[in-house]
This record gives sequence, structure tokens and C-alpha cells, in this order.
Amino acid sequence: MNPSASSFILVASREFISMKSTQDHTQLFARIHIHGLTSENGESKPITLERYISFPPPVRSHHRPDLMVTDIDLSPRSLDPVFDLTARARFDGPRTEGQNVRPNPGNSIGYGRAGLVFPLEVLSISPSDDPRCADLIAQLPPLCIKVATPGYARSLAREAWFYEYIDAKGLTGVITPRCYGVFHAALGTSTFNTDLEVDIPNYDYYSVAKEPIWDYLPHHYTAPLWEEYFDNGTKTLGLAPEFVDDRKGSYESSPWRLFRQSPKVTTLTVLVMDLLGESMTVKDFDEDWDVIEDMYEDLAPVFILHHDDRFPNLLRVPPHAQRQCKTHGCAHKWNFIDWENASLQCDTKNTRRIQRLQILNIRRYGVSLGGVRRPLRHL
Repeated sequence: MNPSASSFILVASREFISMKSTQDHTQLFARIHIHGLTSENGESKPITLERYISFPPPVRSHHRPDLMVTDIDLSPRSLDPVFDLTARARFDGPRTEGQNVRPNPGNSIGYGRAGLVFPLEVLSISPSDDPRCADLIAQLPPLCIKVATPGYARSLAREAWFYEYIDAKGLTGVITPRCYGVFHAALGTSTFNTDLEVDIPNYDYYSVAKEPIWDYLPHHYTAPLWEEYFDNGTKTLGLAPEFVDDRKGSYESSPWRLFRQSPKVTTLTVLVMDLLGESMTVKDFDEDWDVIEDMYEDLAPVFILHHDDRFPNLLRVPPHAQRQCKTHGCAHKWNFIDWENASLQCDTKNTRRIQRLQILNIRRYGVSLGGVRRPLRHL
């Protein structure tokens, strides 16, 4: 895939700025200019990343072997973003030293296999002559940026799709934070980023990029997604047989499906999101079990399995970002994050049961860390 292909990039028209776009957080930013992640000849320089469409998943039809296509519309959200955002990544995470201390790459505030998370300091929003820019800056909550680790660009594009899908179900701010989209740039081939290098403090991006995803596959640098397996015959990633596309072929036709990463071409892929608080602790788990059950009840009708139910993926929601849950009549104090490994299930009796049982994963995790084994409400 050519990362600079115009068909792959959906940016806003500067000739028409709709009020609807400014009210929808997914339509705010067409392009972002980020300071702190890149340098040129040793001098810190900002990188420009364009807004990209998200990567829809196929639907898992494990309990419907007769299903050849799903009626669920998997299309990524159509984009008509309005503004350019200029911001600076902050490296606020504590430095970690010592043999028995888990390293904190990039002094990030959160990190995992797929990415590093940094707070963002908003510097400006343009076009500056638009009177709404000042209001938007004043109204924006604290933001953060999730930077894909090498090999995981598609994972962040997939995560962006799940945020869009959950938003369409009215659950943004209820069980997930706001995500402003996935942004992408290829360094060395772009008009904006010709001579830039990734330069994140305390993180050797290029050494990581040279490491293959699997030790036994020395030339494979693209992480598989939940629905994929490595085909030894073709030496490529293939789609597992229990997954189906929608009638539009949204998964099959996505430019992200065949996107592959290599140490020969440096790319940077990021998500811009609302900044949440600290992750859940055992004490929180014991005190807020009813809230956790409420959140899993909200998630069940959406037919999404998260597949990574752990405390680091449950973050405290600041009061300004909490939104009333229509089902439970209150605002939840926790949000789920890290949806890159999630899967979308077809609607069957078995999958409805699996959705209800999903809460067992977080209970098992909490109990393993010393939490109280609480009874379940609806099992």
C-alpha cells in the first residue's frame, strides 16, 4: 500500500466547514502537527500526520458456520474533518531505574505491546481566522496521544474503528473515552516530513523496528490482528475461516488490510484521545465491583469481546469527561481502553452467553491479585 495515496487519506475541504463537524469529536481534526516525537539532523522538529480512515474488523461467526456474510455495516466512519491541531507531546512518566523495576519506555504514562501513551499540550488550532478555534481550544479536555510501536500501525487503525463503533452505539464517555481518530505519516516520503527521524526520549524506535514480530519469522514486521493467522504455505497473514465480511466488503477493501511495515520505511501512526486518570487497583476493584458489572452490562449488547480484561485497561474517568449512562442512570467512574485486540461477534444464543460471561475475565484477574471474589448479578 502506498501510504501517501490520496484515496487512502480523507482530509477536510477548507472551502466548507459545517457546524455538524464541529459538534462531532470524530470530525474535528484533519491533520495534526506534533512536537516532541521527531527530529531533523539532531534538532527537534514537529511531524505532520494526516487523518486516516479506520480499519474495520470482520465478524466472528464461530457459532454460525452457515454464515457467509454479515448484515452488520462494518464501514469505517466517513470523514470530513475541519481543523488542524498543533500540540506537543509531554514526557511526564516517571523514569525507572534498577534491575527489579519494569522499564518505562519513552517516559510514557502508559505503554503496552501496541503503543506508548503521552499527554498532549495543545498549542494551537487552525485555521486561526475561524472564530470557533478559540472556543474549541477552551472547550477541549486534556488530550493524550497513543503512538504505535513498530509493527502495530494496523492495530491502532483497528482500535480507532472500535471507538467509532462504540460511539455510534452512544457509549462514548460511558464506557470508553473520546477518540479523535487515527493519524498516519510515512517519514522520508511526505511533503511535510522529508528528513525527519523518530526521536522519542528514552526509546530506541529504530532498534525496535528492526526486531521481527516473531522470532521464528525473521522477515515479518507486521503484527497480526485477532482474525489473522500466519499461513506457512504463502508466508503471509491469512483470514481465519470463522470470520466473515459485510455485504460491502468493508474489511476486504480496506487499504489497511494489506498494509505491511518494514524497517526500510519508517512510519508513525497515532491515536488522539481524551486523557484519563490512573488505572484500576485491587482496592478499586473491591470497592467498585457494582460499577464494573454495570459497564460489562453496557458492553454486552454491542457484541464486542475485549480480549484483554486487566486493570491497566480500566482507567479512572475525570469528572469533566463522565457521561450519564442511560441504562443505569448514573455516570461510570471507569472507562475501557486498548481495543486493538477486540473482536466483533455475530448475534447468536451462544455469543449472547459469551458476552455475559466476559466479566468473568476481569473477576478472575482481580482475584488473582488479591481481590475479593464477588458474586455475579445475572449469571
